[in-house]
Amino acid sequence: MSDQPIRPSPFDFWDFRAFIRARLEWMKLRDPQCSLRRMNEKAGFKGAGFLSMVLSKKRNLSESAARRLSEAMDLTTSEQEFFIKLAAFNQSLDFSEKDRLYKELLQFKKFKTTRKMELAQYEFFNHWYYSAIFEILADPLPDRLIAKIADGLEVSETQARECLEHLEQLGLARHEQRQWVRTESIIQGASDLKHIHLRIYHREMIQKALTAVDQMTPAERELSGVTIALSQEKFDEVRKLVFKFQEDINAVYSSDPHPDKVYQLNIQLFPLGAFPKARDR
Repeated sequence: MSDQPIRPSPFDFWDFRAFIRARLEWMKLRDPQCSLRRMNEKAGFKGAGFLSMVLSKKRNLSESAARRLSEAMDLTTSEQEFFIKLAAFNQSLDFSEKDRLYKELLQFKKFKTTRKMELAQYEFFNHWYYSAIFEILADPLPDRLIAKIADGLEVSETQARECLEHLEQLGLARHEQRQWVRTESIIQGASDLKHIHLRIYHREMIQKALTAVDQMTPAERELSGVTIALSQEKFDEVRKLVFKFQEDINAVYSSDPHPDKVYQLNIQLFPLGAFPKARDR
């Protein structure tokens, strides 16, 4: 058996800086003369400490700098393209751009192979009916009823079955004795991706709420809202009340022994605008 260390690949990382460190350590084992300074020079960076500042998050990598560095690290063509997008993804502060880059990262075949869990999580949050089917699994779901559940949610049977397969990949459900059963009550996401998954989820559910406004009668849904002026202190108090309200609803009603529908409770609280400060009035 070989004792050679495994060659680090960017496809195994969500943080481009962590990959650079791992790659550099691997290169040092192969060539003791390799160093951060030499890597900096090989990539053609003018500042002697530029790469060190990148690793300490004091500087960012532009697309051209990321490409030069990927070449200096002797990455393959596909690894270079992935590394460049990963660096842009990690550094982006624009939510829309970050979402776009995230989807582009998921298109790399090698990344899909090593990151099946993240792909399953993405599918879970990217389709509103996944959480609905997950909730339905509070009681065992016989195979013969999958088509009926799909029809009730107005999705295809194929979509419903794909959802169940993804839930199984996530360890949230399993198939046994011709039925599906839930094995966990919550889904855990990677902390560095949680904010992206939640944005996707909330957009999906808000879109469903917009549909409900026009396509459901008042007897079928409850829509209400209030506009209120708050200080930051009172806003924080309201957030706590909202959180407690959701917990209470879940605690009291999630164990309903005879449910006939799956409902979505959305609560949005956001600023419409800021008041001028007292001294400016």
